Amino acid sequence: MAAHRIVTKFIKVNFKITDNTLDKKLVNYIDRMPFNNCKELKMITRDLIVFFAKAFTGNSVSQAKKFLNRKNKVVRTFDKVIIAFCSGIVVILLLVLMYLTFGLDR
Repeated sequence: MAAHRIVTKFIKVNFKITDNTLDKKLVNYIDRMPFNNCKELKMITRDLIVFFAKAFTGNSVSQAKKFLNRKNKVVRTFDKVIIAFCSGIVVILLLVLMYLTFGLDR
């Protein structure tokens, strides 16, 4: 349902033509998708929770629901340091590459 609302808003903003075949095809395509049907969405969600429970929480469905429904995902400080370090290496490598490409022509 949410995807349908997003697409209709997108169509309203971007497609000003009144008789637009792309608009009709896009809406029909989204209506056929499984995420637009509530029953199928509930079945898919239940299957995902059961799979997650079996794989990661030792068959505890309540823990799987808690873990999957958390709004704020906490990033560990060590992970932040690794991300910052790798980002710094990429930036330095790009600067060196730019210097070697454009800086030696003078």
